[in-house]
Amino acid sequence: MDNQFTIMKNFFLSEDKNLLINQVNEELGEFYIGVLKNLSEEQSIRLVFQDIDSQLISHSLFEDVKIKLCKTTQSKKIEEAMLSYEKKIIITDYRNWKKYAGNCPSVNGYKFKEDLKYVLEDFFTISNKDLFNFCQQSPALAFSEINKYLINSKNYKSDVKIMSNENYILNIRKDIFSEKQQNKNLQKLFETIKREAIYKKLNFLTF
Repeated sequence: MDNQFTIMKNFFLSEDKNLLINQVNEELGEFYIGVLKNLSEEQSIRLVFQDIDSQLISHSLFEDVKIKLCKTTQSKKIEEAMLSYEKKIIITDYRNWKKYAGNCPSVNGYKFKEDLKYVLEDFFTISNKDLFNFCQQSPALAFSEINKYLINSKNYKSDVKIMSNENYILNIRKDIFSEKQQNKNLQKLFETIKREAIYKKLNFLTF
C-alpha cells in the first residue's frame, strides 16, 4: 500500500476526481494544505481555494491546470461534490472521512507523524530531530520552519517562543482561506495576506 504522501502526489497526475483528507483539527489541516501546495507547485498545477458549491471555471489549453481545494463537514455537500467531474480535494472531519474514504483516494490526519517524517526525509531530504519535534508540536507552522531550516541549516535552532505565536498565524491563515473561498473582497484578502507576510518576515528577522 502506498504511503499517504505518495497518495497525495499521485493524485495530481491521476485520473481520480476526488481526494479526501481527514484534517483532525485546524492545525493539521494547515499542514496538509502546505503539503498540497508544495506538490502542486512541483507539478505546475494551480490549487484554487473555493467553496465546495462553487464551480471551477474550465480552462483552455493555454491556461494553467487547476484543482479545487475546499473544506466542508456537510455530508450532503460531499456526496454531491464527489459526483461531479471536477478534480477536487476535500478537507473534512473524521466522521465524514470514515464515511466516504472507501470511494476515492484518501488521507487520514491521524497518521500525521508518519506523513511529517516522509515529507522531511524523502521530499526535502532533511534529517533533523529538532526540526521534526518543532513541526510535530506546531504543524501549522511546519513549512515556514522548514523554509527557515533550508535557508540556514548549519545554524538552525528551533525557537520554542515561536510556538506561542502559532494560534495567531493559524487564525490569519484561516482568514485567508475563508476570503479565498468567498472570493468577494479582494482588498481584504490582500490585506490579510500582507499581514501574514509581515508577521513571518518579523519572525525571520528575529531568527
